[in-house]
Amino acid sequence: MQLTDDGLFIGATSGAIAWVNVEEDGMPVELFHVQTSTIRRLDHTRDGERLLVCSEWGEPATVVARLRSASSGSGSANNSPWEAASDDFVFHVSEARYAEFSNTGSQNRLVATYGKMAKVFDLGTGMRVADLFSAAKQSGYMLNKATFSPSDQLVLNDGVVWDLRCTGTLPAYVVGGGPHQPGSLYRPVHKIDKLQNLVSGVFHPNGLEIVVGSAVWDVRTWRLLHTIQALDRLEIQFNATKDVIYAGNFGWDDDEYAELGSKRVVMQNMFRTLDALDYSLIASVDVRHRIEQLALDTTGQSLALVEKVGENSSNEPITQCRIYLVGRKRGEREPDNEEEDEARDEDEDDDEDDNDDEDDDLLNAEAADELAQILDDSSENDGSSSSSVSSSSSNSEISNWSGSSGDPPSRPAAHRRNRRRSVRLRSIRSRPVGDSAPSDNQPITEMNPGSGVNVEGEDQPMERDETGDENTESSWETMEEEEVSEESILTEDE
Repeated sequence: MQLTDDGLFIGATSGAIAWVNVEEDGMPVELFHVQTSTIRRLDHTRDGERLLVCSEWGEPATVVARLRSASSGSGSANNSPWEAASDDFVFHVSEARYAEFSNTGSQNRLVATYGKMAKVFDLGTGMRVADLFSAAKQSGYMLNKATFSPSDQLVLNDGVVWDLRCTGTLPAYVVGGGPHQPGSLYRPVHKIDKLQNLVSGVFHPNGLEIVVGSAVWDVRTWRLLHTIQALDRLEIQFNATKDVIYAGNFGWDDDEYAELGSKRVVMQNMFRTLDALDYSLIASVDVRHRIEQLALDTTGQSLALVEKVGENSSNEPITQCRIYLVGRKRGEREPDNEEEDEARDEDEDDDEDDNDDEDDDLLNAEAADELAQILDDSSENDGSSSSSVSSSSSNSEISNWSGSSGDPPSRPAAHRRNRRRSVRLRSIRSRPVGDSAPSDNQPITEMNPGSGVNVEGEDQPMERDETGDENTESSWETMEEEEVSEESILTEDE
């Protein structure tokens, strides 16, 4: 993806290159289709005559296409101002998955990255100028991307700075078991201390500093100048005026995101802007979707983002491109596409929640039916045990509860708790005035607690002693919070 003053160059997952007029909101116009895999990088020269295209896999990995101005008078706002034919390719490179143009003059040089090695090519002659690799000094960054200095005299590759002014002759040699063509030998100037494993860094536009993740190094002394936590393990781009830094994770895969640890979820949907002069944080922008690519126009007034919004049935990414105006607030009447997307997502989430609630209700109903069946079975088992109270006048004793087997029946826990909370009559002994013991035929009298009413005969008054007071031999005992056995309530033998 490359944003220009005229419109937007975009690369498709099929490998096709198209141009779209973003001002007229037109349909993309395909320019050429040479590669067969997802396009990972597009770069447009300042004169508009060449377009650099890097693909994810397959060959050719990197091509430089020549662009021509389209014939005027087409009359359609959707037609591209550029044309490209399949035979108009200036240059192509095999195996290099990342490349960039030089910065000065007509930008007639190209540096391409092959894993840990960088190669410099002259686009005018098509010749390879330099091979930049040192087995002794390499750092092994996961996202190594070779880059030119602002003056094009230095190249930073895998944490090592090379000076293209120091040349020599390089004979045929072997690296990693594979032969390579002879080229020019360049001497490494300095190896930068490695403080993280991800990004290999870029030159600052002022030419005096190198930014590698959160570390800012002085090119003149090779000393650490600043540590900027807001740039920790992030790739950076400078805007056209070189006064703003855009930092984020652009086009990373899962292995590279895993290096971020707990920051992964946050940073894959966000980019940051910083002041390029003092590295102060300007803003952190959350775009809700995973950022695949970021592009800036030549005026610094527009920003294009490619966001991954999902995957299709073949597990291929579904992406969308959004154009933002830098420094301009949205009007009150302008539509907010992100809010519409959020509302649509919320509706889908509500539908899923409703379905989950219905499933929960069904499960709860089934569980309630099973519980009711268990309680019914328990009630039937409890009802099969009978209990009776027998009294014997010969020994004045109330017999125990007895079941058919002679053992105390089991009671539910709720029944035992009710017995603990209730107030029970333990015993009442009533003696006639002047008698020392009751006769054998005299029944034991039970009283309804607290009522003064005789249970067996409501007309019989309570017995009193000679003073007229109630018999102090009668006693009430309250049993609270005490487990009472089912062998229940006996009066003492006289």
